[in-house]
Amino acid sequence: MGIAFVKKDPNTTIPAEANGVASLAATFDTDTTSGNLLVGIGSTFVGSGTSPTHTYSDNKANDWSSLAVHQLSTSYTLSRASIGYSAGITGGASHTITLTPASTCDICLGVAEFSGVAASSPISGTPVGAGSSSTAVSSGATTPAANALYIGASCYNGTSRTFILNWSSATELHNEASTSYATLGSAYKITSGSQTAAWTLGQIENWACCIAAFAEAASGITQTSVISAAASVPTHTAVILYPGSVIPTITL
Repeated sequence: MGIAFVKKDPNTTIPAEANGVASLAATFDTDTTSGNLLVGIGSTFVGSGTSPTHTYSDNKANDWSSLAVHQLSTSYTLSRASIGYSAGITGGASHTITLTPASTCDICLGVAEFSGVAASSPISGTPVGAGSSSTAVSSGATTPAANALYIGASCYNGTSRTFILNWSSATELHNEASTSYATLGSAYKITSGSQTAAWTLGQIENWACCIAAFAEAASGITQTSVISAAASVPTHTAVILYPGSVIPTITL
């Protein structure tokens, strides 16, 4: 079974976004499928201080307790990007994922569904993140154990800058270059080997970027029963001929 992209929400380039709120939700417009992986990719911005930590949840009682990775912008820690996930989900209609920061702030949120990902302990390799002040946004490299789904997330402290995906062969999920400070770039790639999520900004800004890899579900035939039967061994008599008058027989 190979990993495959199923759908995203919002089903547009622009993610869900709001300013000065305690939480933000995104609802898939078609049913999610039980057993699949859901990924929440979010960012937050505050006018001063430190952008708060992130918590993801949904309305199907799925386990979102493990945050794959999160990263603050550096120098001015106003922005934070994160990747949350729930594996082996219970799916269904009107599936809603909510990002709740530790305090009120500006939020961007995009969610996506993937099939063929391990239903338990799906993180492969070590998720990484980085922050800096430049036009080159880069997560740092992660190397999973085998073929994997890579998710990248990024944000920056700024407004209306050009935010261009610069991660070879990756597919963009959401892109918000911001007219009101909450920013988000997200993308995915299904491949093997070391990968670094990357974007290019049109102007130098403080940014945060992170990447996580998710393992492919095991495939093959699972043995569920063993059929056994008693077998009888027939008896055969072998006759060996020699020159002369003696003819020995051997019974098997």
